[in-house]
Order: sequence, then C-alpha cells, then structure tokens
Amino acid sequence: GIAPRPWTELIAMIAMLLPLLRFELCPQQVYRLRMLASFLLGLVIFNHMTEKQTFVIAVAGGALWYVLSARDRISVALLWIMLIITSIGASELMPEVVKIHFLQPYNMKVVPCALIWLALQIELWRMTTQKAPAPAESKLAGANAVR
Repeated sequence: GIAPRPWTELIAMIAMLLPLLRFELCPQQVYRLRMLASFLLGLVIFNHMTEKQTFVIAVAGGALWYVLSARDRISVALLWIMLIITSIGASELMPEVVKIHFLQPYNMKVVPCALIWLALQIELWRMTTQKAPAPAESKLAGANAVR
C-alpha cells in the first residue's frame, strides 16, 4: 500500500472521533450503534495496510448503517454497490477482466465503504435528542388507582 502522511491519519482520526462530542446523544441507542458502524467502517477505510479479508469488518459496519438508516433510494443503492464491489468483487463471481483492470488497480473496494461512512457522518451530525418516554412506574400507578 501507499504510506500516508501522518497528518492524513490525524485528520481521519479527528473526523471519526468528532461526533463523540455530542454528549447529549450518548443515551440514545441509535446514536451508539451509528458510532459503532462509523468505527467499523473507519477502521478499514482509513487503514493504508488493509487487506482484502479485513473488508468483512467494513461490510458489517455498512450493514449496521443500513439497518439504522431510512430506506431511501440512496441507502439501498449504497448497500448494493458495497455488496457487489466490496464483497463479490474479490470473489470468483466477479469476472477477471473487471477485477484486474478496474477493481484492483484503483482499490475500488474502499469507495463504497467511504461513501457509506460519509452518509453515516451526515446522519450522526443531523441527529437530534429524543425525549425520554414516560417512566413505567407512573403508568402502573394509574392502572392501580382504577382498581
């Protein structure tokens, strides 16, 4: 692989960790799962020594992102592009001509993962705090008062 400059890794690390500053979102399970997906994707796409077997980690992050995201055309397209290029692209199902002349020389496996990571970052920064549901005790107290 190509050895990156130290400042590029620093920028990538800051970009991955910056959403953690949104402390008000930490109690939300969706926020924590999106952060997990971000880390799974980021650890692979920002690692210059990533081998093809390591992309299973990024695919897991992409799948987690898809489960948590809205089902629009963009998210469905990104999921399918990731599955085709990242998963099937390294297998015997992909024609050799495509692998040799397109996927391998340009490291195309990382592109769909990076696009999903960017979409995930947008979702993380657009998240708002949700009000906590009413405690179960108050509902039980009201039910007992009726009896």
